[in-house]
Amino acid sequence: MAKSPLTPYPESIYDTLLFWLKKYLKFKIMTLSNEKANEKDLQRAFLEIEKAKTFDEIDSIARELKKQVPIYTYYYPVSKFLQWLSLGVIDDIKDIDLETTLEWLTQATSSKSGATKINYKNALINFFEFLSKNNADKYNFDIDLKSWQKNLANLTTKKPDYLSEEEIEKFLNTLNSFKFVKAGNKEKAKEDTFLKALYILAIKFALLGGLRISEIANLTLDDLHINKDLDVLEIYIRKSKNNKYRIVTIPYSEGKFAIKKDLDFYLEERQNKISECPDMKKQLFFTNFCKKLSSPTLERVLSRLLKEAGIITDKKGMHLLRHTHASFFYKKTQDPVLLKERLGHSDIRTTMKYTHLDEEKIKKSADAMR
Repeated sequence: MAKSPLTPYPESIYDTLLFWLKKYLKFKIMTLSNEKANEKDLQRAFLEIEKAKTFDEIDSIARELKKQVPIYTYYYPVSKFLQWLSLGVIDDIKDIDLETTLEWLTQATSSKSGATKINYKNALINFFEFLSKNNADKYNFDIDLKSWQKNLANLTTKKPDYLSEEEIEKFLNTLNSFKFVKAGNKEKAKEDTFLKALYILAIKFALLGGLRISEIANLTLDDLHINKDLDVLEIYIRKSKNNKYRIVTIPYSEGKFAIKKDLDFYLEERQNKISECPDMKKQLFFTNFCKKLSSPTLERVLSRLLKEAGIITDKKGMHLLRHTHASFFYKKTQDPVLLKERLGHSDIRTTMKYTHLDEEKIKKSADAMR
């Protein structure tokens, strides 16, 4: 089986996860015992797998195939895991880590038998081995699930992957003062003000609005609306992971996190740049190469900024900013339903993972029963 890029669809985690599930299903069909399978049925199944565009379509194909090939023990847990991830849990496939995996594994098997728990665990181990061996980027998913309960216990004392208020301030100061130059330029090169304006606004949309990378990349000029009566910038999210339309607001001209200055800066630089990129007229964000923003590009910028700010975290991706936003927002509002709508989650259970970060509330809850 030919190796593929780890992120074949940089602008869509849904399509990326679906891509790897399709490859994994075909791999299991070829490697598990299929002597009793009808050759024409298998050929037809492979064609249907290639054409499938949703998880439901793949699940339907797998249910039919399990009558001929014993794939379901492996396939079913992996499919449910990837579907859960696609609901906004991660922005990039590299965001899959031990904590995220154990969170799902614990929820999904809470009412299952001991044997089923072992099956789920082994299925994910098998999938991570397949993913590590078959991506052309040579990215290794070193996720140790063999000592499941021990790892779960260790995570209870692990610091959550989000920035503190002090770190947010340090990060924003670094972002605003960082010198952005074109790729390949020397340190003494003149700063590229277009890049500076671009990255400041895009990264603040992630941190202050909780937007996913794909949502930021897909924004058009028409998706922004300044509501002067409420003094907010309204960002219309039309293309989301779960196709759920929503509006995200950020303080516009007043307040610690007001976005007006950064928005004006970028729109002015964008106007000076657009003549070089006529195909990007409707697109809000685009690069010096007249292309849409991509996950790897923003990931590299974020990594440099965190290093420059002296901030060390276990979670390295852009999802760190979304996680930080969710944690900060919940602490301020204490409203998980409002947070669910803001993040565009389909399931409140996905949102509830951020509520555990409020230690004061946890203590208050426990003290009530003392």
